[in-house]
Amino acid sequence: MKLSGAAGVNAVNTPGCLIDCPAMQSDSLNTLTALSTGAIAVMAFAQVLILLYQWKVMSGQLSEMKATSEQTKQAADAAKKSADALINSERAWVMVNAELVIPDRAGATQGNTITDTIKLFCTNAGRTPAWLTAKIGRLKVVDSLEALPEIPDFTHLSPEEIIYEGSEPLGVGETKPPVVRSLCWRASENAVF
Repeated sequence: MKLSGAAGVNAVNTPGCLIDCPAMQSDSLNTLTALSTGAIAVMAFAQVLILLYQWKVMSGQLSEMKATSEQTKQAADAAKKSADALINSERAWVMVNAELVIPDRAGATQGNTITDTIKLFCTNAGRTPAWLTAKIGRLKVVDSLEALPEIPDFTHLSPEEIIYEGSEPLGVGETKPPVVRSLCWRASENAVF
């Protein structure tokens, strides 16, 4: 189908055609394609720059989050220690004082078995009442204090080592009357009296 242009030039009506002249249509189309491609390249380059900037910002945020996380953990640990200290300061603290009543060794020794008498005093030095459920004593003869364990072992107790069983209250600042008990032990060859 032929159309008549404003200047009397015949033009082909092609869908998408912007210019009446077919010769100019090819050059204009190439220029438009080149400009569009250039614009796409510029936009892609700008997008790469934006992505690099965004990556840098997010890396900085990650570093801040890690630092903040470590500070938060330290603050939580400090708060837990503070809470534990408060709990420990408000709890009952039962202090035991053991006095050894030293007898005349000549009368107390029978063969290599020796009987000693001890007095146990229990005092509540804490801020809340306590319940005493047992008083246990184990007499151990050692050659030096270094031979004693850091934490006493009260497993496998013999009936003679249980000084008191039962429940009794111990008020704040209260000291129970002493429990007197005789303990027997075997003397070693190196025992010093």
